[in-house]
Amino acid sequence: YAASKSSELKTKLHNAEIEKYIKTAEDAVATAVGAVNQKLVDGYKELSNNGKLTDEQQKQVFTEAKHRAMLIMGVAGKAAVTELYGSFDDWIDNKIDYYVGLSKLKKKHSLSSLRIRRKNIYAKET
Repeated sequence: YAASKSSELKTKLHNAEIEKYIKTAEDAVATAVGAVNQKLVDGYKELSNNGKLTDEQQKQVFTEAKHRAMLIMGVAGKAAVTELYGSFDDWIDNKIDYYVGLSKLKKKHSLSSLRIRRKNIYAKET
């Protein structure tokens, strides 16, 4: 009985540790995407004629976000993701895509809110 309880406790502790590293890995991706978006993406867009990134720039941004995320999460985070999900590369690529999409939605929503506020202010002045 004691051996069974000991094994159960070890499993719970291991699962809690994995959860902690998964959360850290997810936070690392969100942080990396935010930082890269703010510095690289905005810089590239300012320099472009149409406000869009080229395919090459998109690849550079993605690679930079992945590199930064991996540095932040460290070896333990990568190991936890691999243990839980199998393929680290598939997991991180999907998470980067998710956070990039989320960032685009936030920017779009923020711009829409700004336009609405400007219209309301203009309407009040006339």
